[in-house]
Amino acid sequence: MQQDKLTYHFNEFISEFKAQITEEVATSVIDSLKDVIKSLPQGRPTDDMQHVTLSELACLFSISKSKINQLRKKHKDFPLVKIGTSVRFNPREVKVFLKKHYNN
Repeated sequence: MQQDKLTYHFNEFISEFKAQITEEVATSVIDSLKDVIKSLPQGRPTDDMQHVTLSELACLFSISKSKINQLRKKHKDFPLVKIGTSVRFNPREVKVFLKKHYNN
């Protein structure tokens, strides 16, 4: 009988301990993820970005897709990569291009 009580209390302790550890780990992971998200670039291109779509480029530079298309038509040297029928842009190259042509 005494052994049953000990086993019961031990199991209760382990269950509560697991719940507490789970909550602490989850909180820690969530806090870490929030820190990572805060450190991500917000609307500004970085040197290590891959090629992006027209919509993504417009979002990164806070300009419309039509404005980008106007620039492409106006400047035959606008930096882009054609992949089949798709067009992609390297944000770093576009940034350099815009500085060269519009920040004299």
